[in-house]
Amino acid sequence: MVEIDHNADNPAFPKKAVDIYFPAEATNDFPVSMQVSKRHGIIYLVTKYGFIHLYDLETGACVYMNRISGETIFVTAEHDATDGIIGVNKKGQVLSVNVDDQTIVPYILSTLNNTELAFKLASRANLPGADDLYVRQYQQLFQSGQYGEAAKIAASSPRVNICTLFQFRLLIDLLLVGYP
Repeated sequence: MVEIDHNADNPAFPKKAVDIYFPAEATNDFPVSMQVSKRHGIIYLVTKYGFIHLYDLETGACVYMNRISGETIFVTAEHDATDGIIGVNKKGQVLSVNVDDQTIVPYILSTLNNTELAFKLASRANLPGADDLYVRQYQQLFQSGQYGEAAKIAASSPRVNICTLFQFRLLIDLLLVGYP
């Protein structure tokens, strides 16, 4: 992979190698299309045998995999209306695949048991389902005196006002005085 027009002052884009799982009935399968949801940071990878794989762009973690067509999907494109993809298979069927904003974070928490990924995706795409995670992480950091980190969590919390006015003032005061 080559990063085009890389500015030497910026860190290089990290490369990530990820194995793609193919089920036993699809051992000769291979990717034919890849699209990225800019909003979610999810890679939609479609294979010759009609499987869809969803990967987190930042970590490379597999979020979901399933068969969506018994026929080869020969073309896909970004579908802006859903932040997903749209594709056409060999029989001319039009397929649309997208992430369900209401259930993806709870799915990652319960099925994948990946709290960090759920937290990052909820932050990145302003999704519901991680509100309790924000509150717990903020409270833990605040109570342990990690005020700078607590302030970052409070600032990045997309859906929850996790600071009370008192805590917010205290955070600002502590950060201005020079606490870490």
